[in-house]
Amino acid sequence: MKGKLLLFAVLIIFIYGCSTVSIPVYLSDKKPCTERFYSGHANVLDAAKQTLVDLGWVIEKEVEPQVYEIDMVFPEEGEAVLLVTGVRKTRLLLGTRYGRMNVYVRTYQDITEMEVRHFVIADWGIFKRKSFGDKRLASCFFEHVRNYLR
Repeated sequence: MKGKLLLFAVLIIFIYGCSTVSIPVYLSDKKPCTERFYSGHANVLDAAKQTLVDLGWVIEKEVEPQVYEIDMVFPEEGEAVLLVTGVRKTRLLLGTRYGRMNVYVRTYQDITEMEVRHFVIADWGIFKRKSFGDKRLASCFFEHVRNYLR
């Protein structure tokens, strides 16, 4: 009986410790949160970068969005930048949560639109739960950006 219990415990620990999680660099626009700011591109981009740092995210890279997608909303004359954060790891009681954010900043004339894309995988060892979008995080993010633009 003790041998079976010990084998079961070792098996659970082995399965729990050997899971892998793959989070893409580019997050598609599933459940994005968008807000418009009537300010210049450079001001909004700086506010977005500072907000990411304040909220504990590390900016992994800053790329042209055309590398990943074609923008049908804003014309080509506008400016656009995609900020990609690193993967954020949070330990939970019985698992680990991994998250990544993409912040898409695009400007046309005096309108700067910011889109926050958030992806989370909660790894519980045996199963993984994926989710896109976090309205609470996005509203907190936009509030910080508004405070920087004041």
